[in-house]
Amino acid sequence: MKTHLIDLTYTAPREQYTFQSEGRLWRWLGTLLVVMGCTLSVAQAQVSGKVFQDFNANGAQGTASPNLEPGYGGITVKAYDASGTQVATATTAADGTYTLTGVTGAVRVEFTGFPSYYYSGPKGTQNNTSVQFVTAPATNVNFGINYPVNYCQSNPNLATPCYVNGAASGTGDVLVSWPYSNSGTTGTVNHLATQTQIGSTYGLTYDRTGKQLYSSSWLKRHVGLPDLNNDSKGDLGNIYVTNTTTNATSLWLDLTTLGIDFGSIANDAGRGLGVLTAPSNDPTSFAMVGKAGIGDIDLSDDGKTLYLTNLFDKKLYAIDVATKTVISSWIVPQTCSNNDVVNMGLKYYQGNVYVGQVCTAETSQNTADLKATVYKFDGTSFTSVLSFPVNYTRGDAVYGPDAVCSSGSQWHAWATPPFQDCTPRGFGLIVYTQPILSDIEFDPVDGRMIVGLRDRYGDQTGRNNYATTGTAVYESVIGGEILGAIPDGAGGYILESAGKLGSLTGSTNGKGPGGGEFYNGENWTNGVGGHQETSMGGLAILPGRNEIALTAIDPVQSVSGGVIFLNETNGTRSNQFELFKSSGAETFGKANGLGDLELLCDPAPIEIGNRVWKDTDNDGIQDPDEPALAGVTVQLTDASGTLIATAITDANGNYIFSSAVGTSTTSTKYGLNLMPTTNYTLKVSSLGTDASVTGLTLTSVTIAPGETTSTNTGATLNNNDAFVSGGLPTINLKTGETGANNHTYDFGFTSVSSVFDLALRKTLAAGQAASVNPGSTVKFTITIYNQGNVDATAIQVSDYIPTGLTLNDANWSVSGGIATLNTPIGSLAAGASTTRDITFTVNAGFTGTAINKAEISSAI
Repeated sequence: MKTHLIDLTYTAPREQYTFQSEGRLWRWLGTLLVVMGCTLSVAQAQVSGKVFQDFNANGAQGTASPNLEPGYGGITVKAYDASGTQVATATTAADGTYTLTGVTGAVRVEFTGFPSYYYSGPKGTQNNTSVQFVTAPATNVNFGINYPVNYCQSNPNLATPCYVNGAASGTGDVLVSWPYSNSGTTGTVNHLATQTQIGSTYGLTYDRTGKQLYSSSWLKRHVGLPDLNNDSKGDLGNIYVTNTTTNATSLWLDLTTLGIDFGSIANDAGRGLGVLTAPSNDPTSFAMVGKAGIGDIDLSDDGKTLYLTNLFDKKLYAIDVATKTVISSWIVPQTCSNNDVVNMGLKYYQGNVYVGQVCTAETSQNTADLKATVYKFDGTSFTSVLSFPVNYTRGDAVYGPDAVCSSGSQWHAWATPPFQDCTPRGFGLIVYTQPILSDIEFDPVDGRMIVGLRDRYGDQTGRNNYATTGTAVYESVIGGEILGAIPDGAGGYILESAGKLGSLTGSTNGKGPGGGEFYNGENWTNGVGGHQETSMGGLAILPGRNEIALTAIDPVQSVSGGVIFLNETNGTRSNQFELFKSSGAETFGKANGLGDLELLCDPAPIEIGNRVWKDTDNDGIQDPDEPALAGVTVQLTDASGTLIATAITDANGNYIFSSAVGTSTTSTKYGLNLMPTTNYTLKVSSLGTDASVTGLTLTSVTIAPGETTSTNTGATLNNNDAFVSGGLPTINLKTGETGANNHTYDFGFTSVSSVFDLALRKTLAAGQAASVNPGSTVKFTITIYNQGNVDATAIQVSDYIPTGLTLNDANWSVSGGIATLNTPIGSLAAGASTTRDITFTVNAGFTGTAINKAEISSAI
């Protein structure tokens, strides 16, 4: 049988020593004072405040649109007194408020327990970071947090694909962007790509750090696809990229080269597509719409993974952006009859991927089989979080004197329907609404999910174009949808019903699930008729604006396309902007003339800091009775040592370095080129002349519990993070992802002139197996760290030999079962570490587990 060795990581209790002038060695002692016969009455005080979401990263809570920033529930708030004892704790309510009761005097308040995708918000007038020092009673002890994806500038650009008729060989604009603030029928529009470059696309996703806009191939009848690989087929699996700084667009990746099958269709010539103004039959694409090519795309928060839905094989794919390789693919669950399922809409949100699915009822033609589902994918498994039937009565796609058929007030099973003439106007006005769950968004104000349903018929048809045979001209009218759902408190969502979304009410007009529709502002009318459902299914939400943007027909004028904005409180329309107006077959009028909708937000700023203080008890922890140090100079340098900026701590000992736009002060420096996932160094270069630093020196840095001299973890809230390096207190750090603010970089100084702090770590030596046979030789490695600020000498290590092992190492001596180094470690510099190995033989006949411990037994 074998002997099992525990790979023990054992850190001995710290040996802290203070050297006095006469060279004597003192140990720290605790004194307990017991007072009997006295009753002390202390008035009970409180500390209260709020945790809120800081969408615009300004350090203050906005309370109304366009900067509505809600409180955040479930955050843990704790208070600690000067002895380090926790004296109160609370959890923030749904509105973010909390109260710590029974708190007296000076306390340290810590905010913890927020989700991993949230970070400390920027410091400002209503946010003093995740560790704060107050004296009870105190109010407005607030804390802002941020999910970096929720950040956006005040007037970002919106982008969408737009469709123009004919072969992908012209110069027509097919990808555009414009300022969010545009309204009405005029405004700046930026032209990003032409027909020849990308042809027909739907899905969009934006890498805000690199300012790269990705778009993906979309099969749409009458609209051409490039044939960039010259195989006489339309490219159904292409991802394109546009640099939004230069507006240069190019092919990023042909996914078919990775072995992914998206189906097949002839090239533009084979489909019979001609010039911009020429109608076409394009018969082969009619039945393939929604069944071939790419559905939607989205990027992970860090921009490293691109997700997509494949309409042909019905799978979800993950692509590594750096290597352009497939990470994995997954079959999305479904409960549709006859496997009549389409997975299209996609959203990456808070670490999960959400996939929108529709059961199409194409085989049964029974509308009772129409169903929409949103699945949450956590990287391992899929969970249905929203599911609802899609056979409810809706608003009319066409109403008024022009509407003589009623096919637009219901969703239809997917089919290859006849061209149905709905008007007597001398040309075909056709309506046959078929659902695709095309887009998913989340509003962080109340956590609601919003889903966009695109009318497939708007991609099977066009305007002033031909049927699949003949030369009869028709005009198509879509009837897409937008629906809201609120969290159910158990990880799922509850669909709006009867015009109500939770406690909010839209319209009880009988035109939606349960007999009403919350988002009731889609309607367009000319006074006598119009359209009650105008959505093209693309969605975008700017956090704090209290509105949802969606692509829609007739946003302002008839026979046009653009965006409308619906209020998140009551569903009414708040704004609109027209992107195009159709006159012929060139654009798509009341059919689906636009694709996905994407906000082009800047990256969230990065901020680092935070505090310099006097550690009077030399324990490395910021206690509420320990003073801040003002006037201390902190330098920020890059990995090469080049100075980036200098800050001088304020009266509270705080310093801040930030990439945000702002007006710099002595202690806070804005507008810096701080990059994500990049190494930087913080150094205290001068203590200054403020009275608070009297008696301190640059080398009197306190111990740094839980830290090493390598790159700082940034995970410890209240300790000193600095070590002396090159004669200066230094913190080496690496920034997180975009928007990952970190206010945990603190410097503690002690008035004790010379302190060292030794610690030890013991593990199995490199290559040493954890299970060995009796008679074998085994080796352990002991690492000794000097975590203080002066050199330590004559360090002796003791190893406690367990039963079953015999010392087999000439560098050690054994007495009474304890091995010691023959030659103690002569010197170990402040901040340095060293290793010693120790070797044993496993005794014959011994089996079981051997646990080998060591400690630092002496040093001077």
